[in-house]
Amino acid sequence: MKTMRNAFYGGGILLFLLLGGACTAPRQNPLDFISSEIRPPVFLGATSLDTQTFELQFSAEVELEHVSFDLPTSGIEVQHGATCRIVSETAFPGGAKITISGRARDTQNNTLDFIVPLRVRNDRIPALIITEVRTEYSKPKVEFIELYTRSAGNLGGLRIVSSSCFLEAPLYEFEPTEVRQGEYVVVHLRSIEEGLQDERGENLALSGGTEAHPEARDFWLPGNTKKIRKTDGIALIDQDNRVLDALLISETAEGSWQKNEMTEFCSFLTSHNAWTGASATLLPADAVMSSYTTTTRTICRDESREDSHTAADWYVTATSGASPGQPNKTTRYEPTSKKIPK
Repeated sequence: MKTMRNAFYGGGILLFLLLGGACTAPRQNPLDFISSEIRPPVFLGATSLDTQTFELQFSAEVELEHVSFDLPTSGIEVQHGATCRIVSETAFPGGAKITISGRARDTQNNTLDFIVPLRVRNDRIPALIITEVRTEYSKPKVEFIELYTRSAGNLGGLRIVSSSCFLEAPLYEFEPTEVRQGEYVVVHLRSIEEGLQDERGENLALSGGTEAHPEARDFWLPGNTKKIRKTDGIALIDQDNRVLDALLISETAEGSWQKNEMTEFCSFLTSHNAWTGASATLLPADAVMSSYTTTTRTICRDESREDSHTAADWYVTATSGASPGQPNKTTRYEPTSKKIPK
């Protein structure tokens, strides 16, 4: 019997082969040297079906042993096979990070130890829209992305992505957080002050910080590096990578995108019908003009309009009009003819 350990984390698989032999050519699969009778099963993936039920997929029929969660549960039921179903008697919070570990044993008595981190399924996603974005930084005022809840629900597992922080490494991922209808949720994109806390509970005045609002829900991205820019794309996505809302911004309305990441992000938005332009291919001319933005002039949604998924829903607020955690100021910045970019 050959025993192998498989550690799966963040979408990657690290497989340690206990072969005890010399290194082979880089392109040779080490498993080719092992008899099919002693090859361990291969872990293929994991899925959370709901807050109690999980499926693990393997390359062959297996029986699971020593299955456990890293969160407390009153009991575990296991159904074996190539697709193994694991049911916890205790429901976990939707969107919570969880780790499943154990051992898979196939019909040839080969075993594979696994550690599988994933997020619990969250089927209580609130209706959300992006309402305000600041792309510029001037200490102590940091960049932010503001959301508004149109219904109650749980934020757990929702992700904010950008053209440079895409699906594999999102800009921000929410932990389980119950929200009410009509809340503003502000994700501040740096942490440069003391007393900053993510407000995941009932106390919306918990966090310190220059622009933490006592009646809004504040979250803080660790670190002190720039995450969004004046030419960028931002999207709010769920656990199935569906786009709940999006924003496309550009410093210029001319030509095509200068970076491949913007072209790819626009293709993603188009495939989800999350942004509409003059043609099937989104160009800078289809984006919200961001060249006028400053720390106090932010990009704001017209909260009185029906969402059309176009630049017409947005404007740059007047100087000193930034309002994180509050309804948007309706006074718009009016550039002079000398400042209008081509």
